[in-house]
Amino acid sequence: MYNTIKLTIDVATRVAPILGSRDILEVLKNQIVDSKANAVELDFSIVNFISRSAAHELLKVKDEVEHQNKQVSFVNTNLEVQNMIRTVAANRILPRERNIDFKPKLVDINSLFKETA
Repeated sequence: MYNTIKLTIDVATRVAPILGSRDILEVLKNQIVDSKANAVELDFSIVNFISRSAAHELLKVKDEVEHQNKQVSFVNTNLEVQNMIRTVAANRILPRERNIDFKPKLVDINSLFKETA
């Protein structure tokens, strides 16, 4: 029989109410990895903002710990946090096309100015 050991982490209290960089998420990662829990809820009740880089790192942390058989879920996220996490997750699944054929052209600067009569 599989016993679930649950841990809830208050992200704002443990880290900050504004998650502005990927570096600060190391604290969360360490707490999740070091815990004996196999089900971790990250409570975003008081988190007001998450940057794109922090959301990306958060999703990477989630992937890494889930490979260690620890389920991670996000709870009590506001709309802005939800949208940023969804946007970053979608970009990770469907990255932008990088094979754009860029053909720069040399232009004389004087040709950009309209001549007056």
